[in-house]
Parts: sequence; structure tokens; C-alpha cells
Amino acid sequence: MRNIQFCSARSRGIIVLIAFFIVIPITTCTVKFLSDYDQLTDQLAQDLYKSLAKLEIEDPNYEAEIKEIGAKIKVLKARAESIAKNEPTIKAVIELEKNYKLLVTVESEVAFQPAIETMLQQAKQIMELEIKKKRGVK
Repeated sequence: MRNIQFCSARSRGIIVLIAFFIVIPITTCTVKFLSDYDQLTDQLAQDLYKSLAKLEIEDPNYEAEIKEIGAKIKVLKARAESIAKNEPTIKAVIELEKNYKLLVTVESEVAFQPAIETMLQQAKQIMELEIKKKRGVK
């Protein structure tokens, strides 16, 4: 009885090679370089932004509001540091914290407004980082 071959050894090799290049990339794991979107981080940054936006140096509750903002920054920093591969957010929060320490020393309205504007931009940057993560932009 004669052995019938449906395809040659060369054809089988090509088929295996094609399968290798198609199947392997589909089944391999992806390497993540950034953390996933974190709703709590996003919410904390939004809350901080709102608190900064309404802060006024003439407000009689100014001292209490400044302390509350400092507490919010500490919570945001702790949350950001607790998430793996979250370096961009951590760096942004550290910069925000540095500017908060400068804000606490500000006593004139002339220096107050630029400090607040900088901190508002930094809080917005943190929110934008989280939105990019949510959209899958790395």
C-alpha cells in the first residue's frame, strides 16, 4: 500500500513557522509599565483641585482650609505610593507636596495667587494621568 502525503515537509515547515508567528504573539502576556486607572486617586485629585480653587487668603477659615489641603495631599500621596508602577503619579504628588510647603509660608496675596495656580495645574496633571490610564494611553 502506498503512503499518501498531503503536503511536503517543506510545506509543513512553513505552516509551523506561520503558526508560530501568529499564535505566540496572541498568547503571550503583555508587560505593563504603568499602573491601571485608580478611581480613588482620581477622586482625591478632583477633591483637592476643588479645595484649592476655592481657597482665598482673606477667608477667615484660611488656616483650617490650608491644613485640610495638606491632609488631602498626604492621603493622595499615600494612595499613589501604595499602587505598583505608579511613578508618574507619585512624582506629580511629590511636586504638589513641595509647593504646598511653599504655600504654607506665603503671607502676601501677591505670592499667594501664583502658588495656588501652580498647585491647581499639578492637581490637574494628576487627574489627566489617571484619565490617560483609564483610556489605556501609556
